[in-house]
Amino acid sequence: AEHRWLTRPKMRFRTTAALQLGTRMIAVTEAITPIDHQSDDYLAGYVAGVSEGDGTWRRPSGGSYRDRQWYWRVAEPHYDESILRRLSEVIYRLTGSRLAIRPFDGGRGRFDPPAGRAPMLKVETRRAEVVSAVVDVIEHRLDTDDFAAGWLAGIVDSDGSH
Repeated sequence: AEHRWLTRPKMRFRTTAALQLGTRMIAVTEAITPIDHQSDDYLAGYVAGVSEGDGTWRRPSGGSYRDRQWYWRVAEPHYDESILRRLSEVIYRLTGSRLAIRPFDGGRGRFDPPAGRAPMLKVETRRAEVVSAVVDVIEHRLDTDDFAAGWLAGIVDSDGSH
């Protein structure tokens, strides 16, 4: 009853107890059809998975100055910089915008981490066209095997913290 299953169409993990007759599950076994790890669908799924696992984003919603800004960010410990490099490359391929990897503050006003924690790095943007494209990928998932495989790879890369 504690086992979690990856389900469609919203690609959420659900416990066995939460499954209902007709729930569509994604098999995490050898793929019946080959997955194209360089397809736009796979890469879009990867962006969505990493973003949902370790990201934060905001579309303008009115109100305060902060609420009117576009924003998207993924932060990872420095030893996972390869995830951020890949994410930056994928964002460039999908949107044409280059995102630099930078130190992440974490809200303390400085870049040195609390005792016992690794320094963090981030990729982020406030460019409306890039945030809009990324958030559209997250909110409007494609119902393809390549997208699902990319999403799962992204969630795993972000330590499955979805």
